[in-house]
Amino acid sequence: MSSITDTEIIIEAVLFASGDPVPLDKLAEIIGHDRKTTKMIMSNLVYKYQNSPRGIMIRQIDDG
Repeated sequence: MSSITDTEIIIEAVLFASGDPVPLDKLAEIIGHDRKTTKMIMSNLVYKYQNSPRGIMIRQIDDG
């Protein structure tokens, strides 16, 4: 991955194309990062969605 922004774009694509919850471990595998880094990127992405006028939201379900 070349940047966090590119990684966020990939995560968005996976989440919205899936239509179902995607486990954190699966996202980590797809983007090529460990679980801790993936969780940090996801937290950042959730923050961006919560603090901008968007019609959708990202939610964490359970621990994954």
